[in-house]
Amino acid sequence: MKKISRILLAAALSTGFFTQAAHAVDGAYNSIGKSSMTISAPNTWYTMNFPTVAGNPPVSNTTITVVYYSFQTGQQDIGTRGTLTVLLCQGSTSNCVDVTSAQSGSTRAFEGKPTETPFFLYYKVAANKAFPSRTGSGTTQVTVNWKGPQ
Repeated sequence: MKKISRILLAAALSTGFFTQAAHAVDGAYNSIGKSSMTISAPNTWYTMNFPTVAGNPPVSNTTITVVYYSFQTGQQDIGTRGTLTVLLCQGSTSNCVDVTSAQSGSTRAFEGKPTETPFFLYYKVAANKAFPSRTGSGTTQVTVNWKGPQ
């Protein structure tokens, strides 16, 4: 019986039967902003970083497929006192997508980019005069879906 098992194993290895198992697995990670989304002065850019921890993002050589996001403060929280702009960025402010129009949603703007580069929100209220400080309630987060190397 052991001889038959060895023969079957040798045949499986020589035909490439196990090669499918060597492919990387696709997955996702979630990151929640550590603070509240606060706006206290008009025409000032604020940053909310999404922290990274071990296993978040995943191993190297993985790329983004889609990013889901949600943020605390929307235009309805600002009212007529100014105009809110919210950008979802990866790595720097030169790699952003405007997500102002939807407090939650998804984007493929970062598709194919490496998962190792962290995300952050970059936001401000454009206004002609001072307004009361606003702090969002709820969760500000990103969920990054990724695929492994093929």
